[in-house]
Amino acid sequence: MAELHPEQLSEAPPASNGLGLASFIVAIVGLCSGGCLSFIGFVMGLIALRNEPKGFAIAGIIIGFIGTFGGLILAASFFGLFGAFGLGIATIFFSEINIGIKQANNAAEVVRTWQIEHGGTLPTSEQAKQALAAAGLDVSYTLLSPDEFEIQFVLDPENQRAWSFTSAYDSDGERIEFHWSTD
Repeated sequence: MAELHPEQLSEAPPASNGLGLASFIVAIVGLCSGGCLSFIGFVMGLIALRNEPKGFAIAGIIIGFIGTFGGLILAASFFGLFGAFGLGIATIFFSEINIGIKQANNAAEVVRTWQIEHGGTLPTSEQAKQALAAAGLDVSYTLLSPDEFEIQFVLDPENQRAWSFTSAYDSDGERIEFHWSTD
């Protein structure tokens, strides 16, 4: 009978693909973290396909792809939500400022009309107050110089977030400055 030596009994260890296993692990961690590492697991899996066995590499590619795609959807949703929120706030701001500009320009037009009707000089504070009140405008008028005046008013003064506007005009009714603030 032939004698068996220990070298003959040992089998070759099964082939392993360390990069494929790493790809699988990184893809799983990426999937659990909202897709942050999934793309890395996906790329590692593609590289690991060169070696045998391919099981973990294929799993890393599939899970990495799913995690990457899910992460992109999550990021798009996040930015879309906050983008819409920011757009809504910007719309409110621009709407209020636009209303303020229109009201200041309407008041300046009343002053300019008074000026034309009264020989070309700008009205005194009392004259402007009467003309603006007759036009239904609740604004403050200040004569800055013989050639410049200022309009001030507050939109929605009862609101906790009232808007204050100040606008300076030259004697031709052209706006020189415009400032606004919220309380």
